[in-house]
Parts: sequence; C-alpha cells; structure tokens
Amino acid sequence: MRAFLALFVGCLCLVSGYCVTAVTTYWLAGLAGMSDFEGGRGMFAGLFAGPIGAFIFCVAGIVLGWYLGRRRLTPNSLMLVFLLVALAIGSVLGVWYGG
Repeated sequence: MRAFLALFVGCLCLVSGYCVTAVTTYWLAGLAGMSDFEGGRGMFAGLFAGPIGAFIFCVAGIVLGWYLGRRRLTPNSLMLVFLLVALAIGSVLGVWYGG
C-alpha cells in the first residue's frame, strides 16, 4: 500500500512540479529580458526547465508519499517505487505519442 501511495503522490508532484517550474521560468525569463521570438522563451521553459523541476518534485513527492506510510525507506523498496513511476510515465507517454 505504501508503494502505491508513493506512486500516487509522486505522479501528482511530477505534474504539478512541471507546471509550476515552467510557468515560473517563463515569467522570470521575461523579467530577465529573454526574447520570445518564435517561442524561444516558451520552449526554454517547457522543454528545458520544466522537466528538471518535474524530476525534482517527483523525487520529493515519492519520498513524501513513502514517509506518509510511517515506515522506514529501504533501498529495495525505493527502487520498486521508482520502477512503478517509470512504468506509469512510460505507459502514459507510449499511449500519448504512440497513438
């Protein structure tokens, strides 16, 4: 049950982390004077900074979800959670891009 809780919280944090990081980066790049010629600022925020923030938030969400189960985090169980998250993300991307 803890693994599924960690998977759920990790996926929620993945999506929210991507959105928060991309929007914040787009806004800060505009304040810093980055040009939006041909969508450069949006591509920087969405394709470079967004995935970095999504990864950081996902790892933090997995650890948070794991500790919500009130037990110790072992390396084997942590690898199981990362495998479940990778499987979920891979299946979503496969359905989305594979058609």
